[in-house]
Amino acid sequence: MIKISKNEAYSGLDDIDVKVIDQELDLMFNSDQRFEREMTTQFFLKDEDTINLLVYWDDQEVANYEFKRKSKK
Repeated sequence: MIKISKNEAYSGLDDIDVKVIDQELDLMFNSDQRFEREMTTQFFLKDEDTINLLVYWDDQEVANYEFKRKSKK
């Protein structure tokens, strides 16, 4: 997997996927389970057609989302 920026990830997704990502991240950030742990994210290009979003709380992975690319830039 190759690490990519948020802008690179979003450029390969359609509007619906971007809205889903934004909603999920907002829910996780405001989750009672997070308490006051620091939340970070990282995008990866898994292969030519797949983008992964990993979410961490205090450097511990708590979620891994996978999206299919809609465009290739």
